[in-house]
Amino acid sequence: MIFSYRKILLTGASMLACLPGASDAASSTTINFSATVTAVCSISAPGNVDLGEIPYSALSALAVRDELPAYSKTFTISTSCTGTNSYNLTFNGAVVNYGCLSGGNVAFCLDVVGNEDRRINLASSTERVVKAEGSSITIKATPMRLSSLAAGKGTGTMTVTISPL
Repeated sequence: MIFSYRKILLTGASMLACLPGASDAASSTTINFSATVTAVCSISAPGNVDLGEIPYSALSALAVRDELPAYSKTFTISTSCTGTNSYNLTFNGAVVNYGCLSGGNVAFCLDVVGNEDRRINLASSTERVVKAEGSSITIKATPMRLSSLAAGKGTGTMTVTISPL
């Protein structure tokens, strides 16, 4: 009985070896490789922008939403990008009134200073994005009267995000 079993195994192996193309069959596959090289940007800005002391009388003389340019302050946002020179800056205010950063008793309206002076409208998803090039951008912050005028310190918080183009 053992002899017959070996014979069947040898016969099966012999049959496989005799099939046409069984020993010379070649097979191949294609492998595609890809990589995306991305630009990388970093950003730095002053941690605090202090517009100084603004007399209550200067703001109380204004109508709600009027600005006080005499107390404006400019600051610079520095950028660094590798792989591109163009980027978007997206400004997100924690609390926004009339498109400006709310500081409780005063608002801070932001404008890009330079060849394309324009208001950064923090209430608009498109107008709060600034397309820029180069290693810095200058922003002007101008105080604006809100309806809840009171003496005391007004503070607002904003996040600026850089995205390479």
